[in-house]
Amino acid sequence: LLAMLVFAACLLPETVAAKKSKKSKKDSTSTSSSTSSSSSSTDEATPTVAPPSHFFSASAIASAESLARTSLSQSDSTACAQLRALRVLNTLSSKKQPKQDAALCQLASRTVSSAAAELSEVACALDLQRELACSSPSSVAEGTLQTLTADKWSATSSATELLSAAKVLASSTSASASTSVDAIFAQAASIYAASKGSTSALSGTDAELLAFLHSELAQSLFSASSSSAAELLPPADKCARGVAKALRSALTPTQAAPSSASLSNVAALLRAGASFAALRDTAFSLSSNHINEYSSFLVGAEHVFNVEQSYDVFCTARQITQWSLAKAVVVSAADSSLDLSNKDSNVRVIVSNIFGEKIPSVAQVMLVRAVDAQAQSVLANQELQINAAKEYELNMLATRPLPGIYTLNMMVRPSSEEYLNVESVDLSIKVVTQLAAKDLSVSVVDSADFKRSTQEEKLATFGSTWKSLEASVFNSLLVRVSVVDENSGRAASAEQVSVILQSVDHPERVITVAAQSETAGSYVATVNLRTNGAKVHFLSGEFRCTLLVGGAYSKRSLQWALGTVHITYPPKLHRQFNEQLVSSPRDEPLPEIVHQFRQPEERPAETISYLFTLLVLSPLGALLLALPLVGANLSNVPAGASFYAIGFQAVIGATMVLFMFYFLQLNMFQTLGYLSVLAVLAFVFGQRALRALYLQRKQSKKTKSD
Repeated sequence: LLAMLVFAACLLPETVAAKKSKKSKKDSTSTSSSTSSSSSSTDEATPTVAPPSHFFSASAIASAESLARTSLSQSDSTACAQLRALRVLNTLSSKKQPKQDAALCQLASRTVSSAAAELSEVACALDLQRELACSSPSSVAEGTLQTLTADKWSATSSATELLSAAKVLASSTSASASTSVDAIFAQAASIYAASKGSTSALSGTDAELLAFLHSELAQSLFSASSSSAAELLPPADKCARGVAKALRSALTPTQAAPSSASLSNVAALLRAGASFAALRDTAFSLSSNHINEYSSFLVGAEHVFNVEQSYDVFCTARQITQWSLAKAVVVSAADSSLDLSNKDSNVRVIVSNIFGEKIPSVAQVMLVRAVDAQAQSVLANQELQINAAKEYELNMLATRPLPGIYTLNMMVRPSSEEYLNVESVDLSIKVVTQLAAKDLSVSVVDSADFKRSTQEEKLATFGSTWKSLEASVFNSLLVRVSVVDENSGRAASAEQVSVILQSVDHPERVITVAAQSETAGSYVATVNLRTNGAKVHFLSGEFRCTLLVGGAYSKRSLQWALGTVHITYPPKLHRQFNEQLVSSPRDEPLPEIVHQFRQPEERPAETISYLFTLLVLSPLGALLLALPLVGANLSNVPAGASFYAIGFQAVIGATMVLFMFYFLQLNMFQTLGYLSVLAVLAFVFGQRALRALYLQRKQSKKTKSD
């Protein structure tokens, strides 16, 4: 009864899990057959994915264009590499590659007519001929078609081979091509059928194959060559839904930098999706979250290292900015800083696609809220106005903001449904000002108590200078200055306020950082001429005094030439400094560092060790010699149990040998492991031997009594 109860308890969770799995399969089936309206309703329940934070940078585009031009200039490049480079260049450059390019047309012709060329290279060469509109395009070689017809297209054929074969057959007018058409359609149908029950089984090359076989180029030849081939391929509507299903699971929002494998797969899926979106009567659709997600993914991969990555990023990005689905919108700041000293400075916002091309018509660009670094709201619910440059402006200076970092939450609603709405996006604006210094005073004081002042100069305005001051090694320069905001006149804080003493005759100088006093905007720098004398080698002479003021929110740093100071050092200090430099020149190597390890302990001589070993083994030798003397023999070995008796003695001997190895090389745990095995053997052999000896003695007593 207890066993039955345990079995039922174990079976119950499996039954519940089976019911849940059946329910999830039913739900996934209904989800896959749902329309775009159901996917949009799902979006409302999920968090909104932010649009791309920026568009492709000019440096990234220039780098990709340079890679493409370099590839086109190489004569040993393959047809596929030249085709990708051509497409990248035509996508990014305003100067399109001219038609009838002789070198590329010759490369394509050689590849098509070569019997040793791979199938993928032949397909790329045919695409290259079509895009360049070569004057005498080469027909597909008969040997290539024979290779296609001889191929059985087994289950091991990859989607890349199928796609290449389909492109080659679509470019041929030979009657022998019809025998491979049925095999390609059947294999493509099996690829789609295998991925029907899985969300992410449809790879990028599979999707591109299905998209190409539904294109007008393939259907025009295949429908004429074979009447049954079109029936083998799933309808375009089902294939489009399969591609959309794979796209919804191909990229997770947490994926950061894309690997080359994931980039190529995602790019191929997006290109296939764009092809299905261009077909009529297809239900290919992606939610706004996925469109923003994939747009951000491509923009994040803008720094490419080869032509293949350039093609996957930029050509795919161009396709998703031209497809019939909605496009992602990028909201960016034209200038990340706002200058308080320029009264005409406004916040300027650019609304564009991922290539930085401005959207022609936007219904509303709204500032929802602007907050400072302390999350305090400074402005809200303001609509931006368009200017002549098709940028959207906001006068933020009307709120009289303080210098600092501000976060602007924006909302954008394009006029056309071709673009997605941006419900919330944050822009960072740095408000800067110009710092000014005034009310500067310098005093030459005694370094001992800082009270007695021998000289003092005051400079009220920036740019004024003092006459030459006199100081000695026993003095210090005490510099006080006030830092204010040039626009408002209020006291301001600066991250850097320094006083520099630069020798007129030598490159040596002294830099002293000023400390902020208790009064806001007031800074004090104390330059001790004795302790800082080594920095100028105790050389007497004229020194230029300069004040530097800089801040994180200052438009530019401030440099104020204050005047000169004549400093007198005793010649004795200069000589001592030079002698110290000569006694310890910097160019000589430092003394070698020798590590002192612990000296090994002294050990006795080898003869003493050998003698001790013999003394330890002497009892064993004495035992072996004494056994015959005391009458030891094998007469008491029990009859019929000699094996166990000898085994018992052997185990005892093995135990002694184990103790010897423990002394020489084994550790405690190894010894205990071996000893546990010997103990079991000793127990078995000893018990059998002693039992046989007992029975032998019992039998002998019984015989004597009889």
